[in-house]
Amino acid sequence: QDNNTDVKASGLGIYVLDETPGTGEKTVTNEGYAVVNYTVTDLNGNISAFTDENTARQMGQYDTTKYYGPKVWCTINETIEAGIQNAISGMKVGGRKKVLIPSWLMSYSVYATAEEYFKESTDYSNSIYDITVEDYTDSVDEWQINHIKTYITEKYGDLNSFSNDTTGFYYKQLAAPIKDTAFPSDTTIYVNYTGKLLNGLVFDTSIEKVAKDNGLYSPAKTYGPVEI
Repeated sequence: QDNNTDVKASGLGIYVLDETPGTGEKTVTNEGYAVVNYTVTDLNGNISAFTDENTARQMGQYDTTKYYGPKVWCTINETIEAGIQNAISGMKVGGRKKVLIPSWLMSYSVYATAEEYFKESTDYSNSIYDITVEDYTDSVDEWQINHIKTYITEKYGDLNSFSNDTTGFYYKQLAAPIKDTAFPSDTTIYVNYTGKLLNGLVFDTSIEKVAKDNGLYSPAKTYGPVEI
């Protein structure tokens, strides 16, 4: 681009077009998980991928059944494209970086030099990634559990009111049962349910009204208690 004529390749061969350093204590390494928001465009500015709800609305692609928000990228070698890994490695939480990543760096392979990457053929094209690091963790399991605990505390109060079995299943009894006799193991029961993400997005339900209210309704589906 004309206004970036002085930009030079860095690292493996990415071009940093714009950057705002982060002020967080955590730094992205090649050994963990980065929580990011991003927008991906081609060199003409056409958007091909994004995480932001406002972008979806502006493009006329907003979907009430789709999750919008940060995504988790594993930053370990061969689990993420080399160019993206090279771009975010060393970024601090809160930092933003806009980078042009050449097609040959969209490889999951690990090489020692940029020249070796250049020799590899990929199906990708040159892309511009606008990335903001929202968080970083060495353990995605620990990160998820902390988010669950925070959610439970904020929504339902004291975490001790919940029980946790060996599989990591949390529950809270919202109403007393009519009978307190346990079901025999061979019993057939019927339940209604609604599944939500922690941000409130409903992704599945057996209740017709809930499906309609959340843009999930399908005339091909039979709603009502599910046999278990």
